[in-house]
Amino acid sequence: MFETQVCCPVPATRSALPRMWWIRLGCLAWLLSAVGCFEKTYADRMAVTVKLYEHIDLLNRNLNPDWADGGFKLRTPLGFKFIPKPVPPPRDPKDPVPAPGTEEPLDDPRQPGYLGIKLPGMVAAWSKNVSVDEPQTTTTRKAYIYLLSNVALFAVSPEEPGRIDPLKFQEHTVNLLAGDLGVQFKEEDWRREDFPVDFKLVPKVTYDRMDFVPPERMFEETKMTFKLFITSQKDTQAILLIVYPDLTSSSERLSERIPLCLETLQIPDNAAAASTGAPAAGGGGGNAPAF
Repeated sequence: MFETQVCCPVPATRSALPRMWWIRLGCLAWLLSAVGCFEKTYADRMAVTVKLYEHIDLLNRNLNPDWADGGFKLRTPLGFKFIPKPVPPPRDPKDPVPAPGTEEPLDDPRQPGYLGIKLPGMVAAWSKNVSVDEPQTTTTRKAYIYLLSNVALFAVSPEEPGRIDPLKFQEHTVNLLAGDLGVQFKEEDWRREDFPVDFKLVPKVTYDRMDFVPPERMFEETKMTFKLFITSQKDTQAILLIVYPDLTSSSERLSERIPLCLETLQIPDNAAAASTGAPAAGGGGGNAPAF
């Protein structure tokens, strides 16, 4: 006689239990994956922050603190000293007020006395005594940085004699400088560059640039290197002119510090408003017209 085996059904709770654990394990795996992604994102952000602060430290070790005025901002290489603009003497209240355009122009110490011209649109200027490795000795001579712009020209009446068209400021200034130095600029001599060159975490400033040494001119018995950088932001046109002795010592590190200086330029993007003192938004330089 065979014993009958009775198969008892498995309670529903037992069949459901493994499924719940699989769900829990799945949730745990997702959570661990999310934590891993968060850690990677955090690490990536930290790496970007470190690179940014390293770049800021590089600027701080090579440039002066911010100079800012009228919507313009710039950090010049270490050692360059700001040249104050001329201040008119106090007027005697008993003297009649001169008619517009009849006042004697003030002697501007920012203007380059070594040139035969006055640089138009002077915004600011800096100078530094730099070491120069001449053939027989090492001496000290001056280097200069000039920031020029068309902003003030918008406030000049179109009827004013000798007025410079603000929208042709860069062309006028470059031609004026070329005429005084006896050089000819060709369109192919200009090259477009962005600063900073190899760093993408800050806004870039775009320039058209030209470097030259006037072959027939000596300045204080030495040849001078001229670096022209032109840039624009909407209707604002600006020029950075950097001039230094051709044999300036490498210890001055100008080849390293000038590019860092160039990336810090900010100019107002509304020249007409800036010329009247109205608030104007600032920003990095934009594309400059090619000559």
